[in-house]
Amino acid sequence: MKKALIIRPDNQQQVLQQKLNDLSLPHLLYSFLTITELPQAGDPVVLAKHWDGIIFVSQNAVDFSHQQMTSYSWPNTRYFAVGPGTAKHAANVIHHAVTCPYSQHNSEGLLRLAELQRTPAQQWLIVRGNGGRNLLGDSLIARGAAVHYWEVYQRQAKAVDGDALYQQWHEAVDTIVVSSAEQLGSFLSRMPRQAISWLQQCRWVVPSARIAALIPSSQSDNIVITGSATETAMLEALQQMDNNP
Repeated sequence: MKKALIIRPDNQQQVLQQKLNDLSLPHLLYSFLTITELPQAGDPVVLAKHWDGIIFVSQNAVDFSHQQMTSYSWPNTRYFAVGPGTAKHAANVIHHAVTCPYSQHNSEGLLRLAELQRTPAQQWLIVRGNGGRNLLGDSLIARGAAVHYWEVYQRQAKAVDGDALYQQWHEAVDTIVVSSAEQLGSFLSRMPRQAISWLQQCRWVVPSARIAALIPSSQSDNIVITGSATETAMLEALQQMDNNP
């Protein structure tokens, strides 16, 4: 393996970089998006209501919502997250137990939990960034719940020189790791037309089939779907690739 290009939010890179260094895995870290607080994100008085369940879709959802909780305490209710990384982070921040899917770490996996199967007349709060997927909310509504979205952050594309990045990467990188569809979309939109051959030849590591379907790869066996965006899942995939070049 040459170098792995790991496209992940800036605030999630420090610990991952240390683990990559410990494993002696050659890599580059980059983010095409900045995550900022959403202006007028809404009054956290919504948390004064009774909620049958509160769902965090990401660690950013935890952090930016908690920043607005200066005059409120997190209510005693059931908390959920899409994956173990977000669940652990949320539990440490809000000091409540947080449940997540055991294996499939995404919205589809969360919707398979027994607690979310029957939700008639229940009130659910989904904490997320702007423009997130509606699968969770739509599914809960279809199961009889009333759903409120609390959007607390936004993703903004960085101003980057895609041609310059391509020149830096196309000979040095043969593996690309992407943790979200938003990062992937921003990455692909910045690459020049001549990058398509390189992108098709690279090996890819992604957390879900939904993201894999967006990759311009000519060979499906070049794509590893980990089933999770956790650091552990991504590192295991990279180690296997490094051992089987």
